[in-house]
Amino acid sequence: MSGKKTRVEIGAAIRHLTQYAATTEPWGERENEILDELFAPVAEALGRELNDVAADILQGGHGPMALAFAFEESATVQWNNEGETLIDIYLAQRGWREKPTGRRYLQALNAAEIGLWEVVAVTPGQFIDVRRYGGSGKVARIQERSGSESMRVYD
Repeated sequence: MSGKKTRVEIGAAIRHLTQYAATTEPWGERENEILDELFAPVAEALGRELNDVAADILQGGHGPMALAFAFEESATVQWNNEGETLIDIYLAQRGWREKPTGRRYLQALNAAEIGLWEVVAVTPGQFIDVRRYGGSGKVARIQERSGSESMRVYD
């Protein structure tokens, strides 16, 4: 399968998941809870109101990335020991509508762990090589056109 077709199928799966979350309770509310949890320590450290800090971050250049991170976190966490994530529920109810690549992406996202990674090599416009921060483990290559344009080694 071509890279473009893969990106299209993954993009469609994410769009469908976000649409499902926006129209199904309590998922939209849970995304806001994650955002509050992420920004509260920053607001406290700066001595500012949580809403002001969140607004500054979301309106800045990193706003889309922060929203995407919060959504992915809210979609993959098991809330209140319910035993299922948003992705589990979505795939069980509507996974049939996704193409295989989109389903596999959502399943991989659901199983992924959050971690801090460092950039160890960059080829602008093509890819970045990353590894877990502080480790000497295996390097992973990520095909990323636009992101690799602004990345630098040790970011």
